[in-house]
Amino acid sequence: MDRLLSARLLTVVAAAAALAGCLRAVGPMGIPLRTTTRFEAEWTSYRALPPHKAFAVAGDIEGVYVSATAYGDQSAQVTSDRALRACEQRRKDRRIEPKCQTYAVDETIVAEPPAVGFAEP
Repeated sequence: MDRLLSARLLTVVAAAAALAGCLRAVGPMGIPLRTTTRFEAEWTSYRALPPHKAFAVAGDIEGVYVSATAYGDQSAQVTSDRALRACEQRRKDRRIEPKCQTYAVDETIVAEPPAVGFAEP
């Protein structure tokens, strides 16, 4: 009797695990889909950085954009300048027309959204 109960329990656990795997969002080829946007992931990573930190961006976060972060300088201004320079280099490499702007310094959003739909996640 114990063997039968153990076999049934194992079957139920295996079925539950298989069902849980099916509940994740997957694409047509069975590849898991993202649950957050690229920008949300970058913003989360940025917020975890130590001060002084800055986040610069150019483009449309719902489409093509570039971003850059910098942190750890002696002043927020130096950090912001460094993030802008890195963003501008990426912008030129990707041929994105709008210029980079500093979006956040430390925990403060300092710029208007650079494109429609750009807001703090």
